Amino acid sequence: MTSRLGISRSALIAIIVVVVIVVVVGAVLGWYYSTVSHKPSAPPTPTPTTVEFLTWWGPEDPPQGLDWVAGNFSKYYPGYSVEYYSIPGAGGTNAKYVILGMLEAGKPPASFQAHFAPEVLSYVEIMPHGPADFVNFTPIAIQTGLLSKGVTEAVLAGMFNGTMFALPTNVHRGGMLYFNPQVLAEYGLPIPTTVEQLANETLYLASHGMTCIWIIPGGDGGWDQLNLWEYIFLGLAGEKYGPATAAQLMNEFLYGTLNLNDPAIASLINETDQYYLLFTKYDCPGWQTMTWSSGLAYIIQGKAAFQVNGNWVTEYAYIWYHTITYPRYRHTHHGQT
Repeated sequence: MTSRLGISRSALIAIIVVVVIVVVVGAVLGWYYSTVSHKPSAPPTPTPTTVEFLTWWGPEDPPQGLDWVAGNFSKYYPGYSVEYYSIPGAGGTNAKYVILGMLEAGKPPASFQAHFAPEVLSYVEIMPHGPADFVNFTPIAIQTGLLSKGVTEAVLAGMFNGTMFALPTNVHRGGMLYFNPQVLAEYGLPIPTTVEQLANETLYLASHGMTCIWIIPGGDGGWDQLNLWEYIFLGLAGEKYGPATAAQLMNEFLYGTLNLNDPAIASLINETDQYYLLFTKYDCPGWQTMTWSSGLAYIIQGKAAFQVNGNWVTEYAYIWYHTITYPRYRHTHHGQT
């Protein structure tokens, strides 16, 4: 992107309930101009040139993730091999600052992971020549069919003045509430469908002596806390204005253009803060050192009531905890549910 060098069957089944669904494009690989836009002019050498890839994907991801990336890159560029470096911290909470620091120091990684849209723009803006220091991926996006076959809104969210500075490897859905239905059934509670109902059930569980109600881990560098706040904001905004406007407000918040002087916006933020403080008050003991994946085990085992996360939890729950998650809405087909 830059011209510089560089769960068992005995386990409980978890349910997913979508509080608000937001399309989030993640795991974007930004390949620098010096390593991708110029294919080797000479035949591949016996010892491939190593290209570093800075990522926050952790030990739960390989080999399905990182090894796939490395292997496919070498397949299409046989003169190169990928050596990846992982910086702990879910969602890149730590890696982002490392990347920014490397860019500022004039020693950018040859390639790195990022989130689509606003985050990529922050990397572009910090470079000396801005957009000129990054590859224009728009022609590649057109060639691969991304612009014609991809999710239009998601693609547009990652373009700046018609230019794409990174390409998405996948599209995720966030804003999901994970819980174990047997825990709710034990206390005679229904599945919460609004933020207010979720708060009322939290207080009900607390009044009945449950001390580990929410699992909001603290070992991910603040990522889980940020997710919770954003999901509450989206949930409340969706209830008030509908999902489209809620998504717009979140985008404006991320780009720093949300009108904080608007009384309605200020009220929405204040209400979000109040619910956030309520939910975090009932976080599980020991949350400080937990990660989102270890916290997920608490939900599956029925030790905690609620956790927010994205749809990637589905594959993690299946691979690591041998548990199948499923939506709270189940479709009826030919008389069968």
